[in-house]
Amino acid sequence: MKINNKKKCLYCNQQIQGEPFNHKVGYFCSEEHFDAYCETLSKEELALLMHSICPCSDEG
Repeated sequence: MKINNKKKCLYCNQQIQGEPFNHKVGYFCSEEHFDAYCETLSKEELALLMHSICPCSDEG
C-alpha cells in the first residue's frame, strides 16, 4: 500500500497509507478516525468545528 508521506492523520498522527479521508478540518486515516477525533473534542471545540465547516460560514 502506498504511503502518503506528506499527510498524517489528525486523530492518530500516523502517516496515511493510500487515499486519506479528506475533511475540511484536515486529513484522517478513515471516516472512523474523523468520528473518533470529534468525540475527543469538548462541546465548545465541537461547536467551533461545526461552525467552521458549515457551508454558510466564511471562515473555512
